[in-house]
Amino acid sequence: MPREAATKPAFAAPSRGPPSWVILPPRVRVSDITVDGKLTRAIVEQALLETYGRLRLCYEYAARHKPDLEGRMAVKLVVDSYGQVVEATPTGSNLPGTDLVTCVMQGFAYGRFELPALRPGGAAFAIEFSPPQVPDAAE
Repeated sequence: MPREAATKPAFAAPSRGPPSWVILPPRVRVSDITVDGKLTRAIVEQALLETYGRLRLCYEYAARHKPDLEGRMAVKLVVDSYGQVVEATPTGSNLPGTDLVTCVMQGFAYGRFELPALRPGGAAFAIEFSPPQVPDAAE
């Protein structure tokens, strides 16, 4: 057996992106976080990380009717001293329709922040939604 043949792989997968059976997740990204009162950015980031699954489900539900759904929404939350969200308000959105915004707001209405002490305050942030990104074959 020639030496070159031994170093070639027996199977080389085509480089056309993922196989058709792979389901890529949508992109849900939180940015522009601001806090006030006694809330810290770390507390808000942790609470948002815990709500990622809910945000993704809201997007996936809305995207069933519009697969190329993408956009951005701004949210303002007010949290009481027990960590309960007492007010969740959308402060802007370029998302078409209202299903996704409504779902996200309902999710935050039942949200809770794990606070190390009595730390009432507020937070504002933006959430960006976009369909799954298929990687280029060159990557």
